[in-house]
Amino acid sequence: MRISEAYSAVYPLFSPDLSPASRERHGWDLRRFYVLIGDKEIEEITTKDYQLFRVRSKEAGHSASTTETTLRTVRQTLNACAELGQLQALPFKGRGRRLKRPKPRPATIDELGIFWHATIAATWPRNTPWGRPRDYWRGWGAIAYWTALRLHDLTWTLSMKHVYRDHIELTAEKTGIEHVFPLTDNVRRVLSKYQGDDSQPLFQVCESPNMIRKHLRLICEAAEIRKLIPRNFRQSSITQWTRAGGRAGDLIHGCGMSAVLNAYLDPLEILAEVAPRVVWPFPV
Repeated sequence: MRISEAYSAVYPLFSPDLSPASRERHGWDLRRFYVLIGDKEIEEITTKDYQLFRVRSKEAGHSASTTETTLRTVRQTLNACAELGQLQALPFKGRGRRLKRPKPRPATIDELGIFWHATIAATWPRNTPWGRPRDYWRGWGAIAYWTALRLHDLTWTLSMKHVYRDHIELTAEKTGIEHVFPLTDNVRRVLSKYQGDDSQPLFQVCESPNMIRKHLRLICEAAEIRKLIPRNFRQSSITQWTRAGGRAGDLIHGCGMSAVLNAYLDPLEILAEVAPRVVWPFPV
């Protein structure tokens, strides 16, 4: 069996709970690997191939994180092959590339407040259940900040079906992790602006993430602040929840608690206790 065939044939069976997004991402990892080192039989892959991939990946301009993430997917796939009797021995992973410490740049409280007021300059999207473009972007920004949801989950998944009496509950497409977020009066006021179908995604107005990023950039230019991207809202959310309650930031992010504590602690109760201390950067 060649490495290009192994993932679709074996790995999904070994890990059936993978989300569709994760399966697609892992498929791209495998393609990246065999494009650079060749579509070998799985029995022929050695530690030297791992090291060769690291060299060629660096030459191709891939980050160290991309390189090592790709190889982790390759190793997981080969491990699945071994577990199912398709492979006798696994190659040693070799020495990885040096990973740089990420340098997050969360949106500041001041930037978020300025962004809110600058949405008055927004001209897109029109004719949405939010009414004016400014109300769409104020809703998008506020919920992005409160939940730290990734762009796809926020814009193309979240709907009023996920909103309950005292919380929001949604399963992330990328990770399959179930998230809960307490509903406060501020969040309820934001959601009250939405006048659409409960079954439709709240912020789905296009199919392209680039359109969201483009108009987000235009608002920031009008506000004369740095060009924020969706990730900056997510970083700000996790930062502020962490400042307010330590482990709350872990719960918002999704790395959460250990398997043991998951059996005893209620994340919503913990977050609801912390919520009043999380800075709300927008006008009340």
